[in-house]
Parts: sequence; structure tokens; C-alpha cells
Amino acid sequence: MAHVEPTEEQLDQAWRLVRKSDWPATREEAMDHPIRGRLVRLYAAGLALGTLIGERTQTRPEVVRPEPPPRRTQPPQPRRTRPLQVTHQEPLFDGKRLAAGDRDDD
Repeated sequence: MAHVEPTEEQLDQAWRLVRKSDWPATREEAMDHPIRGRLVRLYAAGLALGTLIGERTQTRPEVVRPEPPPRRTQPPQPRRTRPLQVTHQEPLFDGKRLAAGDRDDD
């Protein structure tokens, strides 16, 4: 922030804005205090620039909840299952057993 020398009126106005109940009764006594004096000068400089420190807050846009999806009025359709596909068919007879002469299932 650029260095700004506030006027006496701006110092008085800043002192009235930031003064708390436990502060001294006069602005001159408050300016002698290291922290309170800085605070009054800071607010007075903001007044000299045309802004107040508390007015620089940014407001966020309001968050609007989206509409829920419409409810189904009909029950959902049952899922169709795919037919089972056989990838390997067992042989009707075992040629190797027959060639070996194994006929124990007779």
C-alpha cells in the first residue's frame, strides 16, 4: 500500500470506528499505545484511500443444489441374461480308450 498521511479528521473517524470499551477516553492516549496507535493509523490510511479494511471481503457465489433426477414411475425391466455358451464339448466317445482296448464300461 502506498504511504498515505491521513488527516486529523480521518484519524478521529478511524479511532471512533475501532475504539473498544477498554480503550483510553481520548485519541491521543490511544495513539501513544504501540498497537492501538498502529491500528488507528491503519484504519485512517484506509479511509484516506477511500476503502476500509473490513470492506474488502469477497463474497462467494451462492451454491445451489441441483435438482434430483426424476423418480421412476414404472418398475425397472428385468435384466436379460445372455444364454450360456458352451466353449468345449466333451467327446461322445474316447477314441484312445477304444484303441487301447479298454472296455470296462460294457
